[in-house]
Amino acid sequence: MIMLRPNASREDGFTVLELVWSAAILLVVAMGVIGALNFAAESTRRSAARVTALNVATEQLEKARSMPYDSVGIVYLDGSHGSPAGTLPATSTVDGAYQVTTSVTWARDPSTNRALYKKVRVDVAWETGSVNVSTNIFGKSNLVNTGDMSVHILYQVGNGPVANTLVTITPTTGTAVSVRTDESGEAFFGFIPSGTYAVTAAVSGYIVDVSALTAVTVTADTLASVTAYAQLASSMRVTTVVTASDGTTTPLSGVSVTAKKTGFATLSGTTGTDGSVVFTELVSGDYSISATLTGYGPASGTVTVVTPGVEHQLQLSMSTRVGLTVLVVDGANAIISGANVTVQGPLTSTATVGSGLTPVNNGEITFTGLANGTYTVTATKGTLTATKNVIYDGTQGVTTLVLVAPTSSTGSVKFEARYKSGNAIFPNATLKVKKKKSDGSYTDYTTVKTDAYGYAYLSGVAPGDYRVSVDMDSWQGDPDKVYFTVTVGGETQVLVYIKSH
Repeated sequence: MIMLRPNASREDGFTVLELVWSAAILLVVAMGVIGALNFAAESTRRSAARVTALNVATEQLEKARSMPYDSVGIVYLDGSHGSPAGTLPATSTVDGAYQVTTSVTWARDPSTNRALYKKVRVDVAWETGSVNVSTNIFGKSNLVNTGDMSVHILYQVGNGPVANTLVTITPTTGTAVSVRTDESGEAFFGFIPSGTYAVTAAVSGYIVDVSALTAVTVTADTLASVTAYAQLASSMRVTTVVTASDGTTTPLSGVSVTAKKTGFATLSGTTGTDGSVVFTELVSGDYSISATLTGYGPASGTVTVVTPGVEHQLQLSMSTRVGLTVLVVDGANAIISGANVTVQGPLTSTATVGSGLTPVNNGEITFTGLANGTYTVTATKGTLTATKNVIYDGTQGVTTLVLVAPTSSTGSVKFEARYKSGNAIFPNATLKVKKKKSDGSYTDYTTVKTDAYGYAYLSGVAPGDYRVSVDMDSWQGDPDKVYFTVTVGGETQVLVYIKSH
């Protein structure tokens, strides 16, 4: 039996499900095509950027190759230089999109570690990538009287190298040069002029003990090598107190405190209400501490910073400052009142900072408000004068300066002339004085004339043996020769007789 199928209507179409699937397939295909097109475009853009970057880097290398050998080196934006120093900018920007970083370093002789030739590297970075190119440049330097310097920066604990640390060397005259340490902790400076350099280094989070770097000397055709250590910063707390007679202490505020380590700048600070001041960013070593405050004697001490990263302690006890007390006495140690005392200084000044008369009760006079230093103290009364230099630091307390009126280094003589017969006075007589020499003979010393009472006086006579007689050119007779001795500080009395007139 034959079945007949009815003809489908020409108006029948896709079902909804078929339409959805068809649209999804078309969308996937379209997205793939668009992605492929975008990828191709991005690849082309990146390739073009890379080509441009390579061109920029190559151009910088060619520029370096075409420069005089001594000009192939780095200059930073602040005007400082790398090593080798030159005219190539360390950083620059091309077309606003390409960051160019140029580095020039020295290749080293493996046996001497001296500089041989230059290595140039150019890094070019852009938003999505970076490239680098490098080359070696050989040449003959026209620089003369030059040497090399190697600076190693190591961690104090473990002696490990500190990489990527900027080390700067500054000559006595000239331009500073900066180089970063490599993986071994070394910064190398080649073909630098002979002379003395100050070296500095900064390590983030650490303090570099640069005491070995303060003055590094480079001599011609030699390599100078130095090492500095980076350590965790320490601190120091200095507390100042005044101690009472019962032993109790009171903090002192406003005290000026200094801390000095050899080879480093002096640190200074002022104590607060708790009597303390804290110094930070310290390296290991010995620090000399000094404290001063008006009205108190100075105090000092030493702190040895040993352990990195901890606070070290020092307490200084200060005493109440006292004046300069002067006691004036005579040669027999008897008190002299009414002596005029002046104080001049401190040296080298000659200004008078105090003066006054010693009192009757104890002969002491005190001068206050003096700064530390050496003073010239002078006491005078009548014809007597005594002078002495005194070192004053405000801590003398009851200690007094004793000024003894000076004794003479000579003696004096009182002559009395009389007639031997009747013992009458002998006025207006001329007396001849002779001094004994080392060979026992006598030489003329001076002549004196007696007054109306028969007396004559000599002062300032040097100690020794003498002889006196009446001058017979003026008087007739047979005068006695009288021998006498003069002593320091004493008065010798001499009686001279004459037999007749």
